[in-house]
Amino acid sequence: MTETQWDNLGGKLGDDAFSIASLANAWAIRVPIDLLKQAASHGHICSGCISGYAMSKTLYMYYPPIVDFSTGSPIELTSYMTIGVPGGSDDDALVLALDTTPAKRSYMGYSKTDDTNLRLYKMELKHENRNPYNNVI
Repeated sequence: MTETQWDNLGGKLGDDAFSIASLANAWAIRVPIDLLKQAASHGHICSGCISGYAMSKTLYMYYPPIVDFSTGSPIELTSYMTIGVPGGSDDDALVLALDTTPAKRSYMGYSKTDDTNLRLYKMELKHENRNPYNNVI
């Protein structure tokens, strides 16, 4: 795509041009459906989303969920926790892939400030409010 074509597309799609184009291109080259779902949840596909996807696949390969069938019904005995820096694309992918949402108390995000004492923050996954530094635990 030339710069002129991109400018034309951006004029038609507005601020959502990159999101739409990145997801459409990922779909067109047949990226794995779970990566496409993570990218759609994140809002676009990017290197952070891809690295979070790779981390989740690696984690599942080496530490798969353990399921107990002794009761007759499958009971998952494994739980995961995501520890990261809020606002990172890789965190978004891991939270979705591992189902480690803040509401389940399985996501911990640390401040990116120069503060020598790491302060723990509760992250809200509202797309409009990407600032996790409002709710100090």
